[in-house]
Amino acid sequence: MNYKKITLTLIYSLFSFTLIAFLSYLKEEQYIDGNEVKNVCDAVRMFQVDNPRAFTASLGFLLLMPLFIACLSRKHRNLFLIVITIALFFWWGWRFYGRLAVCL
Repeated sequence: MNYKKITLTLIYSLFSFTLIAFLSYLKEEQYIDGNEVKNVCDAVRMFQVDNPRAFTASLGFLLLMPLFIACLSRKHRNLFLIVITIALFFWWGWRFYGRLAVCL
């Protein structure tokens, strides 16, 4: 894999990383102050949460599709791309489902 493909993969993965973080942000997270509302679980319990995850989680997953397709093609397959794709998939899963599933 040459440096152009590595650079393109890094730029796209950083873009996906930040966009997933922004898409998974709940507006109730701004009320976390450390005293009454200590974490996301408290914010979800205390406030009426309008959960937009059904739409935004699918948008976040669509961001990962080019990386999945590149991993599946024989022409572009390498360890670096596979590791980046798996890491972004776990980041997506944690931001949309994992951190709120821990609250239960």
